[in-house]
Amino acid sequence: MRDSIIAGRAASRELSAIGGHISLWNMVNCVSHSRVTLGTMPTFSREEIVHLGDLARIALTDEEITRLQGELNVIADSINKVQEVASDDVAPTANPVPLEAYLRPDVPATPLTQSEALAGGPKTEAGMFVAPRILGSEE
Repeated sequence: MRDSIIAGRAASRELSAIGGHISLWNMVNCVSHSRVTLGTMPTFSREEIVHLGDLARIALTDEEITRLQGELNVIADSINKVQEVASDDVAPTANPVPLEAYLRPDVPATPLTQSEALAGGPKTEAGMFVAPRILGSEE
C-alpha cells in the first residue's frame, strides 16, 4: 500500500510514536485529506482501515474492520453531500444563528470574609475546612 502524506511527513507505523497518542479519527482525517481530489471524500478500502488501525496501534477484528469501513464510508458520503450544497459565496460559519457573548461588567466586588467563606462547610477548624483523611494514617 502506498504511504499517505500527512502534514509533509509520510504516514507510517512510527507516526504514533512521533506524535504520541493519535486518535483513529484524526488519522482518518489526515489520510482522507491526503487523498481528497476535486472536493470529494473518497471511500475507504479494507486495506486502509487496517492501515489506520495499525497507525493507532489498535488490533481490529474482521467484524470491526467491516463495521468501521461501512461507518467511515457513510461519513464520507455525508461530507460529500454537504460539499455539494456549500458554495464559495457563502461565508464559513460555526453556527447559523449569530451569537454574541453577553458578559457581565468586569467590576471588582467585595470578597467574602474568611468566616463567610467557611460558613457553608460542614466542619471547620482554625480557619480551615476539615476533611476526613483518605490516605494513610496518623502515626
